[in-house]
Amino acid sequence: MKLSKNLLLVISILIYLNSFGQDTLRIKQTLSISKNQTFKVNPGTVIILSPETRIWIEGGLNLLGTKEKPIQIISEFEQSPGIGLSINGNANKQSINISFIEFKGLVQAIRFEPFWYRKNVTISNIKISNCTYSESSIYVSAPILDQRNKGIYFSLKNSQFYNNSSGIILEEFGNKNLFYYLDQLAFFENYFAGTDNSLGVLHLNLSNSYKLNNYYAGEFLFHRNQIDANEIGVSISGSADSISIKRIFTEPNKRPIFDFYIDPRLPKVFYESKKIEEWKAELCLVKTISHNLGKIELEYLKCKVIDVTDSIGNHIDFEQKIDSGSTQISYFYKNNPVNIKLENGINLKLPIIDNSLKGLRDSLQILETKNQLDSVLIAKIDIFKSNYELGVWGGFSAFAGDVKHKFGVPGCLEWTGGIYLQYNIKRNFSLRASYYRTNIGMHDPTAPIFLFQSAPVYINDINGSLAELSSWETSFRTKLHSLEFQTIWYLGNKTYQKNGNNKGKFIVGISFGIGVFHYTPYRGAVYSRYKDSAIFVEARSLGFEGQNFLPNMEKYGRWNFNLSAGIEFNYIYKKWKFKSEIRYVITGSDYLDDMGTGYMYGGNYDNWLESNKDWVGPTNKFTGKPIKLEEAFSRKNASSTRRTTDLLPDGYFQLHFGCSYEIDDLILSVKNKIKKKAN
Repeated sequence: MKLSKNLLLVISILIYLNSFGQDTLRIKQTLSISKNQTFKVNPGTVIILSPETRIWIEGGLNLLGTKEKPIQIISEFEQSPGIGLSINGNANKQSINISFIEFKGLVQAIRFEPFWYRKNVTISNIKISNCTYSESSIYVSAPILDQRNKGIYFSLKNSQFYNNSSGIILEEFGNKNLFYYLDQLAFFENYFAGTDNSLGVLHLNLSNSYKLNNYYAGEFLFHRNQIDANEIGVSISGSADSISIKRIFTEPNKRPIFDFYIDPRLPKVFYESKKIEEWKAELCLVKTISHNLGKIELEYLKCKVIDVTDSIGNHIDFEQKIDSGSTQISYFYKNNPVNIKLENGINLKLPIIDNSLKGLRDSLQILETKNQLDSVLIAKIDIFKSNYELGVWGGFSAFAGDVKHKFGVPGCLEWTGGIYLQYNIKRNFSLRASYYRTNIGMHDPTAPIFLFQSAPVYINDINGSLAELSSWETSFRTKLHSLEFQTIWYLGNKTYQKNGNNKGKFIVGISFGIGVFHYTPYRGAVYSRYKDSAIFVEARSLGFEGQNFLPNMEKYGRWNFNLSAGIEFNYIYKKWKFKSEIRYVITGSDYLDDMGTGYMYGGNYDNWLESNKDWVGPTNKFTGKPIKLEEAFSRKNASSTRRTTDLLPDGYFQLHFGCSYEIDDLILSVKNKIKKKAN
């Protein structure tokens, strides 16, 4: 049963993978690979781990990217990371093969659980970055060791480790049945928390059966790896006398090694020292950084600087000048940069300059209460990253025009809905493009909510006095299609983005917009108390204000513009936003209800009938005969009656409920597919 469940899960994952052109594999819960299975993906695949998920390997692993198409294993959310790869169990017929993989922002990139066993483990050309948690980025625990010389070959080579706050721990180092082959490993720009430098970025825990010929430790590079003010690199534990490393590349006069010379209880490390400039692999290293107010100088840098940021990640404008062997960066002297980002994604931590200098500032302003720094206020600051979201609306609309209901409320509520794409530019500001499909009406018996069936409405006669019309005479329904562009400002101190702790939050926004719309009014030709008896006819062609026979009248257009304002309420949970909004839309037309300021029937009912003599009405459902024009629209005192005498355009209200989802991952997937096809 367990095997069938695992097989079903793997098949479903592969189907999901194929649906994305084998570019993206999103893992929502821990994926288990059984003892008789091997986990594989294609080169170029992006594996996205949801919070606290991992790939649990009890069988084989073949993650083989290429230099041009590396495989990426990343977390879905920066502040709620996935765990990584976990190798477990005894599978003596399986092997672990990993090459050209980029691990980013995970709790622990690779973990070999206690008492694991595989005959061969080959890890090469990997990059591990942004592992900023307490777990080591790679941890190899004591395996099951076969004393009949059926040992394990474990190779780790040609790999880079940077921007992490944890390192590599290898247990049973030097055991005759576990042969470690380590070579061409570069550790740089790693910053550990705390003050204890006894655990380096590469820690070797020597076996009780340790011997010098039971391993190969080739060439390692250690540069700008720090804990507190101390430079760290390799650290040793165990009871042996010494350990030999072929070469260590580092800055002159630096010895980033924690061994016998720091703690006499530890083994000695013997090695040949080399300069970092002699490292064979092409790396984007900075040899030294000098930082003075308004000026940064980087020596021995082969990559371009693409961003300079302050302590909370806000961009600082800068200029750079690249000379042979160095890069100079200048910025406005009142800013306080603390981090530099290179074009290959590596972050450089800048030396701290004196914050007491007059005029120095940072986006993380000093917040004082009785001259004390308020750490609580600082903790509330969010770091915002622009993103896109796609959403849908649905709800009700109400006409707000010239026809006034006797009770002061709409006679009916119609359907409205739409779809939108939103670009969240800043923490409290967004742009939105929306398409709406909306009905508005008065006394429409087919509306989803029909409030009043027979109550009259008020209009203005020629003298400006209020007159009454019956509900059936004002029955209309207008269909609108609108394309609108809106700006949204979010109120309060909260940021319009997900919380790092995955808790939901409410935020209120106000919106203003402009748009264009296409509309077609329909008038009620037959009215009764029953919804299925209602018949509507297209109104524009009938010219209810004499457009068909008056020389100075033209039919109103099908297109117009609108302006809108509204308030919306958002509940944000992870990448989802659940929304409601109330908005008022004022249009540039007075004809949403098919009547402007003209007289009914153009002031002459008989001429109006004559101008529409070729009109053929729909079939009356009760009589079975076509409806005549004079039956559908009765005679009025056309020379003195009109719906309004003001010049105000028509408008309507919308009440929407909806949701949206951030689509940056989808956009990235599409870009990768386009790039893949282009190549």
